[in-house]
Amino acid sequence: MTTSHPLKVSVQRAHHNHDESDSLGTLDPSDVLAAFDRIDWLDQAAQAQTLQRVAPTFSVEQGPSLIWVSVAGQPPSVEFVASHSFPGEVKRLFGLLKSPGVIENDRQDMTLQEARQAIAAFVQSDKAALIRLFDA
Repeated sequence: MTTSHPLKVSVQRAHHNHDESDSLGTLDPSDVLAAFDRIDWLDQAAQAQTLQRVAPTFSVEQGPSLIWVSVAGQPPSVEFVASHSFPGEVKRLFGLLKSPGVIENDRQDMTLQEARQAIAAFVQSDKAALIRLFDA
């Protein structure tokens, strides 16, 4: 992840269909977290349970790098499913070879606080923090 690419942010809310989302445009790093914080995630999870359309999702794209977090569950017991990917060196042939590729990590059980921390680490280009969060 590099800071030379703009941060493109979108949100898929509970009422959307699978092919719909709201683009929030290109945001500064501090505005990305503010946009995440403005979403009532418990309400979105409740609506998703009722409507049964999509899992509400917040995504940030920065050049070839991407992170998304989706809320799941019945409030107040919600969890976030999350994934991030970025270009990097990928091990092949049992770790004997390395080549350029895409590093992908996901996690199925993040809390709201951890999802926010993951978004923050992504917009700050802190790969080490992202890896720690996704390996927890």
